[in-house]
Amino acid sequence: MGRFDQAIPQFQEAIRRNPTAASYGMLTAAFLFSERPDEAKTTLDQAIAHGFAKDRPLYYNWAFLVDDQATMQQVRDWSTGKPDVEGALLDAQSYTEAFHGRLRRAREYSRRAVESAKQNHLTGSAASYSLNSAVYEIEFGNVVKARENVAAALALASDFATKSLGALVLARSGDSASALKLAAELEEIGIPGRPGLASRVSSRTMIR
Repeated sequence: MGRFDQAIPQFQEAIRRNPTAASYGMLTAAFLFSERPDEAKTTLDQAIAHGFAKDRPLYYNWAFLVDDQATMQQVRDWSTGKPDVEGALLDAQSYTEAFHGRLRRAREYSRRAVESAKQNHLTGSAASYSLNSAVYEIEFGNVVKARENVAAALALASDFATKSLGALVLARSGDSASALKLAAELEEIGIPGRPGLASRVSSRTMIR
């Protein structure tokens, strides 16, 4: 986990053998996580030159790392009207605004991301964006707003990912009863080889 420098040669070899949007995307991400933005940008340029437009949203991540506001705006403009990426870019901008402490703008971008996903019948994505905003609401100390966003997410989707992140956010907000209720529901699903979610949430509530 987190050994991105070690993964880079493997992704490079995968591209040499069979270049795909996925392999270029993973190599770009590895460079970004390794804080090697120049190589990330070169990799992205190569992906686009090969016709892998699916990787274009990663220019946003690169631009965030190097604080290139113009490119971030360009990527958002490019995503407008594209159902598979518009919401994700709006959600990313929401996080960017939160990172800079602009909570009102962060909430507006989050709202737009959720609405974009709903309009395109991507309810799972809409739930994910609502949960993402709940995470930074917790960081700002807005526990009531965070709980509201979790509730909105759960009204949209009830899959494992939504419920598990929702439970963890609720635990961090101090609502251990609701968190444990969600965790108990997830115990019925479970993930083989992993400890039960209820025990993890219970531990989280005890060490707050």
